[in-house]
Amino acid sequence: MTDKEYAAKCWLNRAYKLDMEIAALNNKKARLESIVNNSVARYDADRVQSSGCGVEDTLITLIEVISLIEQKQEKLARCDLVTLDVIQKVKGSDEEESTVLRALLINRYVNRMSWKTIEKEMNYEKRNCMYLHLKALNAIAFYLPILEED
Repeated sequence: MTDKEYAAKCWLNRAYKLDMEIAALNNKKARLESIVNNSVARYDADRVQSSGCGVEDTLITLIEVISLIEQKQEKLARCDLVTLDVIQKVKGSDEEESTVLRALLINRYVNRMSWKTIEKEMNYEKRNCMYLHLKALNAIAFYLPILEED
């Protein structure tokens, strides 16, 4: 893999990294929701008291995490749009190859399919997928100088 192909792969993998961040934040959100849902109010005489474990702080943190998840999801949506736009510019040796290269890139970097799923979906063996992937990275690398200006 050349430096240009590697740079293209890194650029395309932006969405994977955002997906991982969103998944981690969703795990944090689930833990915070569990804390909030498991806290109970105690009724002693004339006073109502929360469980004393900082439910208010937990709620504030939960709201901040939800806001961060929404921001990351918006960034992911923008990232997918830019990626799709660039993928549409990819050209192979003929129209049929161009279509296959674009489909492979969309499946991998927009739909975030595993290689096994792509192989099955496109009816290719792993080595053919890897060959086409390298070819697609080489084709998309042509557009990276334009992208670096953004």
